[in-house]
Amino acid sequence: MLINNEILNDFIICHYKAYRKSKHQTGIISDYQSLYNQLKQKGKENFERTITKNNNLTVYHQNCGNNTPEEGILLNFKFANANIDITLDGIEFTGKKNITPIFITPFEKVTTIDKLFIFLQATLIQTEFNLKTVNCKVIHGKNIQATQFKLSSTAKNSKKIIVELNKILLSSNEPALFLNRHCDICEFCVSCKEKANADGNISLLDKATSKAIEKYKKKGIFTIQQLSYIPYIRKRVINKPS
Repeated sequence: MLINNEILNDFIICHYKAYRKSKHQTGIISDYQSLYNQLKQKGKENFERTITKNNNLTVYHQNCGNNTPEEGILLNFKFANANIDITLDGIEFTGKKNITPIFITPFEKVTTIDKLFIFLQATLIQTEFNLKTVNCKVIHGKNIQATQFKLSSTAKNSKKIIVELNKILLSSNEPALFLNRHCDICEFCVSCKEKANADGNISLLDKATSKAIEKYKKKGIFTIQQLSYIPYIRKRVINKPS
């Protein structure tokens, strides 16, 4: 199964969603996602205008091939082979084999998800195409600010996540469904909540964490109904003599 941008981003947010997308399932795109896509496109256009106007950098629009430039910035740059099909918002070449992947967000602040996403993209590209990546950049805000991060700061974690993703994509069994805050803006919101209700999914409970649910599973508890059978012993209040 090819790893693409959509699956990669979805895996950070929800393993179950990434699995469904890998099976080419689709849902109803939320208003939030539609708005984000529009703002993202505007951000990319602003970035291109800015670098063309303020820098002596060459801007390209092309896919990865044998004739990659030694310097300049390429936009919407695609890396594809038998394992991945990933398009970077931008990529800066500082040598024939040295690259700085670029991610563009329309928001003012860089989120943890933004950082992890560009790190995962960079790790996959570095591995699959024998390119050297030291830094990654996130372009953010109306003023097209650039924040740079070192890939080495999360290299081990990124590789671990990619291993987990490949296991899920290659497995014939779907991962466990866990409802989270992203569900309300997810295209699969309705169908996943229907499944959760039908299965008595413990993540329906308020403040149910993934760690807590894993502990229950080890005890053979998989549903809200099973959880309700657990006897809770109240601690006696012992009054100390005055």
